[in-house]
Amino acid sequence: MYENNKVIYNFERCEKLENALYLSQFNTYKNFKLTSKKTVINSLDTSTYNMNIHSISLVDTMECISSEDEQMTGKKLILVGDIDTDVTLDYVGNKRNRSSSKKNILKLKIPFSTFIQMPRKIENKDKINLKYLIQDMTSSILDDNNLFISVTAIISYENSSKIE
Repeated sequence: MYENNKVIYNFERCEKLENALYLSQFNTYKNFKLTSKKTVINSLDTSTYNMNIHSISLVDTMECISSEDEQMTGKKLILVGDIDTDVTLDYVGNKRNRSSSKKNILKLKIPFSTFIQMPRKIENKDKINLKYLIQDMTSSILDDNNLFISVTAIISYENSSKIE
């Protein structure tokens, strides 16, 4: 259990989300520039292992139906954080006219921000149980020194769960 900006919350990864009424599905991405200019990347493998929340706020908003026919409850939970990724690079270096194959593991963070419509009755003093699911991760070698990583995730508010 964590406390941030007077919001008490629990945040855990799950394998599957069922019957989630309050959720946010979002995509976040980042380009990474590699420092070495004397390598050629042969292959790239990426994986996520954690999602972190750095800022969480519960704010009052308008209660209405949006132009997209979405029910606006009058409460939003605003989340700002990052996703930890491991990137394994298999590359060929060129030192003094000799080629050498190397593997390197980079630990990179991809920032995100999103919000979840919350039930109107939720207050800062209430314990909030959040679950997240990484749906998809795509990575690409843009050129010899640039990588692109994109992550699609869902964060849901589980109102039936209890926090201890």
